[in-house]
Amino acid sequence: MWINKPFFKYASAIILIILIIFLLGKIDYIFLPLQKIIAAIFFPIIVAGLLYYILQGVFLDYPEMDEET
Repeated sequence: MWINKPFFKYASAIILIILIIFLLGKIDYIFLPLQKIIAAIFFPIIVAGLLYYILQGVFLDYPEMDEET
């Protein structure tokens, strides 16, 4: 039967995903506050993590290596 073929399953899944994305784009009044909250929380976390990664080598004390020759 044509409904059980993989092409139909993938094509219908892609169409449904596109339809869901389109319909979710129509209700901005729900996602706009959520987007602002996420932006307000995650941007400082990303900047802090980046600064920690960059400055980690500056403030850590590495043990001195003895040169044995």
